[in-house]
Formats: sequence, structure tokens, C-alpha cells
Amino acid sequence: MKFLLLSSLVQLGYCITPNQKLTDTRHNVDPIERKASLNAGSEFGFQKREAAPQLPPLPVPGVPAAGAPSLPATGAPAAGAPSLPGLSSLPGLSSLPGLSSLPGLSSLPGLPGGGAIHKAKREAEPQLPVLPLPATGAPAAGAPSLPGLSSLPGLSSLPGLSSLPGLPGGGAIHKAKREAEPQLPVLPLPATGAPAAGAPSLPGLSSLPGLSSLPGLSSLPGLPGGGAVHKARGLPSVPGVPKVPKVPIPAIPKVEKKVGKNVDKKVGKKIGHEARGLPAVPGVPKVPTVPIPAVPQVKPPTVEPKVEHHEARGLPSVPGVPKVPTVPIPAVPQVKPPTVEPKVEHHEARGLPSLPSVPKLPTLPIPAVPGVKPPTIQHEARQDTGTLPSGIQRPPQLPIVWNDTVASINQTYETYIKLFNTTVQNILDTVGSPAEATFNNTILPYLRAQNLAYTAISPLSIYEFSSKPSEVNDEVNSGETIYDNASDDLFTNEAFFALVDHLYQATGNATDGSLSVEEQIVLTKVWGLFAEAGLNIPAGAQRDQFQAANRRLDEIYNQFNAILGNVTSTFLYFTADELEGVDPETISQLKNGTGENAGKLQVSVLDNVADIVTYAVNETTRYTELFEYRRQYQENIALIQEAIQLRVQVAQLAGYESWDDYAIDGNMAKTKQAVEDFLADVTTHVQVKADAELKDLNDVKKQNGTIVTPIGDEDILYTWDFNYYANIRDAEKFGDLGANTFQYWFPANVTVPATLEFYGEIYGTRYDRIQGQDADALSPTGNGTDLVWHPDVWLYAVYDSQAYIDAHPEVTDHFRGYLYLDLFKRPVTKAGRGSFMAPISPGFVKEDGCLQYPTAGAFLYNDKSDDESKIPSFITESTALFHELGHCHHQLLSRTTYARTHGPGGVPIDFIEFPSQFMEMNYGNIYEVYERISTHWSSFSAEAAAAWRKDSGADASAPLPPVTYPQDLFERNKESQKAYVGGDTISQVFLATYDQTLHGYTSLEAANTTDVSVTWNTLIRNITETPDPSDILKRFDWGWGETTFQHIVWPIYTGAYYGYQWALVYAEDVFYTAFASDPFSSETGWRYRTEILQPGGARDPNDSLEAFLGRAPNKDGFYKYIGVPA
Repeated sequence: MKFLLLSSLVQLGYCITPNQKLTDTRHNVDPIERKASLNAGSEFGFQKREAAPQLPPLPVPGVPAAGAPSLPATGAPAAGAPSLPGLSSLPGLSSLPGLSSLPGLSSLPGLPGGGAIHKAKREAEPQLPVLPLPATGAPAAGAPSLPGLSSLPGLSSLPGLSSLPGLPGGGAIHKAKREAEPQLPVLPLPATGAPAAGAPSLPGLSSLPGLSSLPGLSSLPGLPGGGAVHKARGLPSVPGVPKVPKVPIPAIPKVEKKVGKNVDKKVGKKIGHEARGLPAVPGVPKVPTVPIPAVPQVKPPTVEPKVEHHEARGLPSVPGVPKVPTVPIPAVPQVKPPTVEPKVEHHEARGLPSLPSVPKLPTLPIPAVPGVKPPTIQHEARQDTGTLPSGIQRPPQLPIVWNDTVASINQTYETYIKLFNTTVQNILDTVGSPAEATFNNTILPYLRAQNLAYTAISPLSIYEFSSKPSEVNDEVNSGETIYDNASDDLFTNEAFFALVDHLYQATGNATDGSLSVEEQIVLTKVWGLFAEAGLNIPAGAQRDQFQAANRRLDEIYNQFNAILGNVTSTFLYFTADELEGVDPETISQLKNGTGENAGKLQVSVLDNVADIVTYAVNETTRYTELFEYRRQYQENIALIQEAIQLRVQVAQLAGYESWDDYAIDGNMAKTKQAVEDFLADVTTHVQVKADAELKDLNDVKKQNGTIVTPIGDEDILYTWDFNYYANIRDAEKFGDLGANTFQYWFPANVTVPATLEFYGEIYGTRYDRIQGQDADALSPTGNGTDLVWHPDVWLYAVYDSQAYIDAHPEVTDHFRGYLYLDLFKRPVTKAGRGSFMAPISPGFVKEDGCLQYPTAGAFLYNDKSDDESKIPSFITESTALFHELGHCHHQLLSRTTYARTHGPGGVPIDFIEFPSQFMEMNYGNIYEVYERISTHWSSFSAEAAAAWRKDSGADASAPLPPVTYPQDLFERNKESQKAYVGGDTISQVFLATYDQTLHGYTSLEAANTTDVSVTWNTLIRNITETPDPSDILKRFDWGWGETTFQHIVWPIYTGAYYGYQWALVYAEDVFYTAFASDPFSSETGWRYRTEILQPGGARDPNDSLEAFLGRAPNKDGFYKYIGVPA
């Protein structure tokens, strides 16, 4: 397997990034594309998806590479529930404060106001107000005494009963505290079903309907089977992942909105692209998953400010946890409950602190929508005090349930559109004038609605990859259109903007501490969404021009991609002699020419370019193929030309000199000048290495003997020569790299768990796979297959590792979220896809102070075995796995207050690729990694050995391959991967420079007179210094390579393509500064997790890097990686 220099491949349209293999290109996304990218989304949290364009099946530059059962309404006795005559007549019972709120008791007939259990709802619903309670220890006025009640074991910990007079320790519910307060350990309770020692018997108690479901009462003698909390069904699906053609290029989704510096990168979009690194280097002993005790011994945590506070809820006790006295908490002042219309949510408070620095606000009422259920909450209260059938820990939050229907998807969109509309109207009704606008009364209610919407809407787009009927995904597409339009309406609301704008102008850059850093960031983001709609431009002709230009840019983006998808490949015709050197299997698949081309073979310009330029001996054949390949999609030239003119207008109407200034403002780079300086410095340091790489290949050409039908000077290496002579040089220098066999060291069932193990060692995490009986037990439907969108998907619950827990006693919430691995190719739904990551749903702090945990998905493109009992499925590119898991851990380990700042979806575009490239480019170059994650499948059994010998054509006595991937093969592969790293880097500089050039114009005249094709050809020739057709033809208008560079019209990357290289450079700074001497250091990895991954976008990534490094970041580590002096 050979690897191509990017400088040549840019010209070819490949743009292979460092460490990418070029074989089987139909299964790879464009190397440029594979760097992760969040799709530009509408404000409501997803991006418009069009039918994915069918891009040519070769890499092209610029392509980034039914729920819980319903219950009777509150107040109505459950159907069939036995009547309890006289219960309502118990003197004083109806006046017992808090009793009506006891989960499970609300359904007892005869209780005042009683009826159905309030089911745990999805996050989109407002929370029930805190009921007024008497001060701790003080009986409610007039409440009757209940002698003896205090002797019931465990009863004092029941939420709602703590206020009953006679209970030891008083009566106040422990309110969720802010982060600065210590967290309370869960009090040990008797095991479910087992009477507490010496507990009095309560004959007849088990017959009380609903009582068995009371948390904490499960230990009372006489209750049958205990009292499990009802599990709420997980969130439905996921929006925003664009449809992609069968090409190696993930589809570029249609963007209806948000172009410019503040693009609303939405949570739930595909980010990440096919990993670019080493070929999957196989070979390591089988590493079993580390066994994890069902419920580890947990020491009482040391009190320190943290993100969680547990309200005593009376769940079954955790074995091995010593009884810890309740920390006394001051009396809770009475709070008048707000009017909630209707009551759509009930969670058991499980106690995170209230939002930091944000006073608790009453929940905004959400009016009932005829025919539409109110927003439901994704997951119910914590349930991690037990185990699943296999003995693994039960996660505290239910996973998403993937069983949506057309009707439920339609309802979800309608519900959240109404939620946003109602929220905004309530803000307008509540805030009297712009001068009265504050973060808490204007921004916070909107962000809370957005949190819920992201959680409900973002997962829907994953149905694109599911085994569900196609009409389900069709409904997702239809709903997105309606949702986008609602987003447009929201951010053209003048009255709402007046409030936000006044607050932004007054406090957006405040340094007086009135807003936290995260609050300032989200305020700026929200204001930016209005600005992108033009509301900061006075109403009239200029605003109309701004909005019209943005609408046209959206249209251009979609037209550009449609052209790439609809153009039919042109054909060239060559004789068999002219195709000498091309793989005979490829030749056998070519059609015969007819008519004037009789006697020749038909070659697709788009489909066969890699085969021709890499293997054809005839130089004229290679030149002809390349020349024609660079002259496809001519219609896109005019679209690029029009787009750069429109962007000059948009940027200047927004108050910037150029689009570059507009796009870069708010990124890590901050200014256009910083980007120019960055690219210039990288070029200065790396150009010498790139030139040396070219000289080596030039020498190979000179020494190769007779050149068949040469073009130009026989002593000069041209772009059409590069692949061919690189192939010859690599074979001579590195020998057989085992390109066709290395995957056999990487069986998926060995490599994936072993990879997660070393990630866990670095990050302090553990991974419990949920499958079989565990999935059935966890699923609210009782069917574990509902927890994944396709049977091939692997689901993991992610926790802190025991080592991390022991080292961080201040951390008390150890669940991190859910990880989905969709590892294998599938016809139709994943056809032609490369690898990518989807941040399926974000994490944030809910209004009750509890955490909503995130979910992340890694999508790869490996072949699945037809029969695992005969031969396993393999991971063909381990570095793709490393890359996407880097993104996933950014999602899982981020902890922010708001969904908008969470994980990869919350960071600037020039930081998104940092965590993924950090893992791929570094751990993909460490032999110990491959030793740990590889086991040759022939070592599995005698039957496997026999099958391997048969498959490889060896006789029965042939020796088996080494069990782990051989180090000498690894070293040769590693060396070959970095053989052209200088040229790869310079090619990235070229693409970034082309982007900066077209978007750097400060006048319409300059934009109008630019020839975008001549600019492309001039820059690529001069920056990469590789001779090309311009040297033969003596002109620069010979081709139009820019017509396949989708980033040049992709809203989030126009003016920001430099972000790929920027992220890599500073990822190498972190690695070489802190990890190079001990790559598996947990101490260093935990600090990296805390300082760089955990903040997400809640602080400037520059500040995160400086906090980790102890200095400002620099490029020295990157130059070490490249192998040039700093």
C-alpha cells in the first residue's frame, strides 16, 4: 500500500493528509474532509440535510473527508386501583406538608389531589416548583403528631416525608446546593426486599396501591418485591447529520441559515472525518477488558466544591458504603411555587448544585398545545444504586430509545418549536423594557429551552443510519425544514433582539464579574445569531441586501454540491499497452470501446484516476488522465466567483473589512494577521523538508531508465509523476508493508476493547458494554434492541475509572455518558461513508441542578464478517478509530452549564480537530499501542489457524504469523507514513492560503476581477513548488481544481480552512511538552482531561491550553513531529 504526497494529490484532487493510505479509495473520504467539522446548523440545533450529492467515488479536495405507557392524569385514581375507604378521613393527613408530592402516593385514592404517579419526563419540560416546606425540625403548623413513625427504618430519608413531625432529624428536604457546597453521600438503606434488622412489621402495608414504588420504602417489611423507580424512556432520535452519497466523501448537508463568523455549530452533527493516520498497524496480545466490580467500595468523599449534591431520596443502599450522617443544612426558606401550565415534568431531585452564579428562576409556563404532548424529559432520576444482570453498574441516566415513529418525530419537532415560541413570548411579557433585561430574565430562559431542544432534536438525524423504515428518516428531513424556518423567525424577532442587544452592549465584555466567563461566551453567541440574521443592521435597504446575500450564499452551497453529485464521469480510451502497470483486476473491469475507440479500453476519468496515476508506466497516459481530471465540474467556477463577491458585501455590511476578518473573529486565531503569520511561519520551517522529499523522487525518476512516452523534461518530476515514482521508491525503501494482510492483526472484538482500555488509562475512564440481558433490563421497553439504531452498533456506559475515583475524592458523580460505536459498512445507510463522529446529544446542568449526561457516536467503515465463527470482523484502520474516539472523549468528558458550550459543538472551528488529531497523530505512532491492541486471528484456536492457512493459500505445516503485530513491520510502516510529511504540510498551507486569498478582498472590484481558477493554479504551483501542466502549457488557465474544493463554499470553513493545521500544530505542542516522555501517564492524562477537554467551549481554548502548558502555546512540538528545527 502506497502513500501519496499531498502536494501532488491536491493537484489530483486527493488532498491526502499525513499518514493516510491511498488504496481502496472508494472507501475513504477525501483526506481534507476527514478532519472533523461541525456542520453549520440552525439555531434550534440541527442542520438542514438535502439529498446527499453523489460525489465521484474518489477523494476530491475540499470534501471534509414507542415510549413508556401513559398514566392517568394527576388527580384521577389509577384505573383499577383499590379504594382505601377512610384514608381521606384520617385527621390531618391532607394537611401533611409534602405528602402529596411523594412519588407513588399520589395515586392512592382518597388522598387530596392524588392520582397518577408523575412520570419522569424528557428534559424539554419545565420542572415542578419546589413546594413550601417548614423549617428543618419544625412541625408544620397544625400538623398532627404521628407517634412511632420515626422508628420506621429508612423512612426519614424519603423525599417529602422529611417534613413530617416526629421524624428524627427534622423535616426539610435537602435542597440542591450550589457548587461551593459539599455533597452529601447517599445514606445506606437496607437491601431491596430485606427487612432492616429489628424493623417493626407493618401488616397490610403491601396492599397499598403505588406504595411499593416509593424509593426507600422498598426495604420496609411487607412490601412485595421492593419499589423500583419507574424508568422513563430515553430520548428518541438525532438530527443534523447530513446525508452522504456512496462516495468516499461524507455528504455536505444543506445549510439554510447561519453563515459567517458566528455560525451556530450545532450539537448533534457529524464532526470528525476519516482518520488520516497510519494504516491500521496490527499486532498485539489479546487484552481482556478490565473486570469491574458491580458496585465498588466507595469512601465518603471529601467535601469540596463540586458539581453534584445528592438529595436523600431513599434509593436502595449501595453495598459497601458506610453509613454517613447527614450534613446539616440550613432551613429552606419558603418559596411561592410559580404557576405552571400545565405541569409537564417531574424529576426526583438528585442534586446538582444550582446553576453557578445564577439565582434559581421560576420555570416558565408552557401552554398546552392542542393535540401535541408537552415536551418530555429524556431520562429520569438517578438509578445507579443497583446492577444489571451481568453485574455491571446500572447507569444513572437511561440511554436513548431508538423506537420513534413518523408520528412521534413530527410531534417532537412541533413540541420544541412551540417551546421556543412560548419561551420567547414569556421573556417579552416578563421583561418590561431593554433596560430591564438581565442574563437571568432574558438569556437564561432561552438557553434552558435550547438545552432541552438540543437533547430531543439532535439525536433524530441518526435515523439516517438506522434499520428503521425509510419514512422515519424522511420525516426527520421534513421536520428539519419546518424547524429551520422557525429558527429564522426566532432570530428576526425585533423585540427579542432589542433585549439581547441592550444586554450584550452593556455587559458582553464586562470584566466586573457580573457575568461568568461562560455566561459572557453564551451571551455573545446568542447575540451573534441575531447579527447573522442582520438585525444589528438598521432596517432598510442595507439589511435587506445583507439577508438576500446570505440567502444566495446558502443556495450557492447547495448548488455546488448538487453539481458534484450529478455530473456524469467523462471517459478516456487507452490501449492495453498504454495501461501497462495497472492492476490486471482493474483492467478486467474496464469496458471495451466502440466505434472510433474500438480496440481500446474505456477509463472513467473520475473513478480510475488513482489507478492510472499510481501504476501506469506510460507517462503520457498519466498526464492525460490527470489533465482531464482537473477539468471537471466547470459549472462550479461561476458559483465560487459569485460567492466571494457576496461575502465581501456581507462582511462589510456587518462592519468588517473582509470576509476573513469576519470569519476569524471569535476563533482561537482572533485576527487575519495571526493566521497569515501562522501560515508563513509553518512554510518557512517546513519548506526545506518538502523540497528534500521532492528531490528524492526526482532522483528516482532520473535513475529509472527509459521513460515511456515522456511529457516535458525527462529529468523533472511533475505532478502526474509523483504517485508513480513514490510507489517505486516506497517498494525499494520499505519493502512489502503487508498492506493486504495487516488488518488480520486487528479483530474488532480484540482491538476495540483494548483501544478503550488504553484510552481509559490516559483519561481515567472505564467502559461497560451494554448488551444482551443487560440491555433488556436497562431498556424502558424491555427490549434491548431499542437501545441502538442498528443491531451492529455497540453501546457503552462510560464511568470514571477506580484509579481516577481514588485519586479524586472531591469528585462524587462518576458517570460520564454513553458511547456508541457503529463500526461496520452497511449498504444504503452507510454506503460509501468514511469515518466520522456524531455528538449525538450534549451535556449540561439541568434547571433542577442535576446533570444531563452526553452521548457520542463514532462511525467507522470496516467490513463485517459474514460468519464470525469462521473469521472475525476486522478494524482496517486503527488510526481512524483513534481519531473518532478523540472526538468522542471531548464530548463525554466535557462538563459545562449549557449545551451551547458543550464539547466539540461548543468550541471555535480552529479547535474542533485538536482532541482527535492529538490521539490519531501521536498514539498512531507508538508501537506499544499496536502491541496492546493487536492479536492475529489465527492464534484464536486450532480451527482459526487452519482457516487462516486455507485463506492465505499456505500448507498445513506453514508457520503462523506472530501473535502481535511485528515491531519491524510497524517501524517500516511508520517511516513510510512520514516519508512525505513535509509535502503534506505544505499542501495544507496551500489550501489555507487559497481560502484566505479569495476571502481577503476588501473591495468588490478586486473580488469581481479575480479569476478563481488562475489563482488556484498559480498558488499551487508556487507554494508546493511541484511542476505541473502550467510548466508545459506556459499558462495558468489550464484547469480548475478549485471546483471540487467544497470548503471554499462551506459556510463554517470559508475563511477558516487554516483551522485544520492550526489544531494539529498546537496538539503537537501539548503532546511533545507533556506526553512524549510517558504517553500513558494517567496523571498527565487526567490534567489534560481537566484543563483542555472538560471546559469545552465554556472558556477560550487559548486559556485552556495555557492553563495546561503553563505558558502560551507554540509550534516547537509540531516541528519536532515533522522532524525540522524549531
